[in-house]
Amino acid sequence: MLDQYQRTVPSPSNAGIGAFAPIVIRNFQHILSDGFTPCARVEVNGKVFFLIKESDSRLAGAGTFGYQTLYRQAAVVRDTVEILRSERVLIQSVRRSRRSYLASRERLERLFIHDGLTYVRRLAGSRTDFGWVALAGTGRGTIWKVSTTVAPRPLDQTARLLPRVNSAIRETNIVLAGLFSFLNQNTGQQKATPRWEVRQDGRIIICTLQSGIPPTSFTESSAALAKSLETLVLGTRRKVLAQPGRIELR
Repeated sequence: MLDQYQRTVPSPSNAGIGAFAPIVIRNFQHILSDGFTPCARVEVNGKVFFLIKESDSRLAGAGTFGYQTLYRQAAVVRDTVEILRSERVLIQSVRRSRRSYLASRERLERLFIHDGLTYVRRLAGSRTDFGWVALAGTGRGTIWKVSTTVAPRPLDQTARLLPRVNSAIRETNIVLAGLFSFLNQNTGQQKATPRWEVRQDGRIIICTLQSGIPPTSFTESSAALAKSLETLVLGTRRKVLAQPGRIELR
């Protein structure tokens, strides 16, 4: 697991992931900023993380992570509800092997809805319990009510921008690979293909060209790439600063 800056997270608990906590998958076919490591871009409590994938598209280390279930097409909900009539609402355990009635005035955080059931976190007591409840729309206001709406935590601007920069750089690298392959075939040379790399330094995104050819040979192409990256920062206060072989989004 990596954080939004693609730094290693020592343990899931450091990311706020406890037993049975949900992870929202935003893009299962993502690529890290190195341009080739497959990963899944996910969110936990509104924060972005990256889970590394193995070559067969499975999550690396998933076999030792514990109980896992994938819920497709789930509707993410972020609010708090209060139970008004205790005798009418049953809660099932995460694996749906046990069930019991909820207490009147008990509060629940709704996390997501799947196949007619709502996955919730119980807010009473010191324990963090998760489970499934059936909160029918017809019972809203009489059996249960929404007490607090939890606004989704806005993503850091850099975290939103980084995947788009990676995508633009990846396309540029594909063009460079094709161009140098063509040139090598027609000249009989074996020049290494230049490659743009992306890294992050705080809120600054830095694109650097890795090449054995002097950067001054890429003055025009660097300027063209910088111009295309400028479209990604429209509407923000960021600036794109370019020089041959290096582009910064500040």
